[in-house]
Amino acid sequence: MEKIANTRYEPTGKNAFVTGTSKGLGEQIGKRLLEMGVHVIGNSRSDPPESFVEYIANGAADYEIGDLAQNGQQIIETIYEKHGGYEIFVNNAGAFSPDYFSRLEPEVIAREINLDLVVPLLLHRGWFGLYNQQHSDARKPELSVNICSISSFYAWPGGTAYQAAKSGLSAALAGLRSMEAYLQDNASVSDKEALGAVAGLSPRIVAIYPDNVDTGLLSKSAQGSLYRVSGDLLPVSIVTDTVIKAIEGKDKFGEYDDIAILVNPKEPETRKELKGVYLAFLPLDGETHRPDFGARQLEQIADEDVLVKGRN
Repeated sequence: MEKIANTRYEPTGKNAFVTGTSKGLGEQIGKRLLEMGVHVIGNSRSDPPESFVEYIANGAADYEIGDLAQNGQQIIETIYEKHGGYEIFVNNAGAFSPDYFSRLEPEVIAREINLDLVVPLLLHRGWFGLYNQQHSDARKPELSVNICSISSFYAWPGGTAYQAAKSGLSAALAGLRSMEAYLQDNASVSDKEALGAVAGLSPRIVAIYPDNVDTGLLSKSAQGSLYRVSGDLLPVSIVTDTVIKAIEGKDKFGEYDDIAILVNPKEPETRKELKGVYLAFLPLDGETHRPDFGARQLEQIADEDVLVKGRN
């Protein structure tokens, strides 16, 4: 098993591209970063939230309105033109349509796979590719934080397409880590020369695996669905705090790149009351660069520090 060296990171003064910032988790992550002195470039298909307006007016933030599925590369190019790129990428935007698989329309399935898997891959590709072209004058990619899902480890009846996309994202992030390690330790000089400046990149790739989050998306997405998601929802503040701590890389948050957030993990089958929210810091397999554990071991490696106590 591989545990990375403690990685402390100072985000103040950096540029961060945060997707899905019009509301919910993305908005809260963006706000916290702005308060820390990070220049945040937000994105959504709608206007920026009220919480961003003053920061935008003062030049502390910027906002790119557009559909990442249709115009993702163009949005990244605009950020490079206006801001010289960004060191931090927070991949938060996505789609979620819980229902029995046979009831999902083909376009809904395609949309989930696209927004939750294909778009994040293309955004990473655009980020690295534009740096490769403009590296002498561009900000160097340093940190990628991805909102994955506990669905990568637990099968549930209403999430077939969503699970497929989020599991694929987890595998893709492992592939990026593997590529970085190979380029650093095994790639030939000729390969590195052919790749250009991107061969010298080694951004930290972080994956956050939250349980169902109380953003309102779940209830909205479930309208018209036969399947009902049961169990407690994670407060947005808990997930936001975990993302910020992972970015800062303090203590265990700098020692592990994969962090799961579980509600009542000691009783995974009977989560009827929010009695505790736990973190599971997941060790990586040194060869596969993926979390080295079985799904039911999450409860065994959950951190003993309870983040929330006594919530009913």
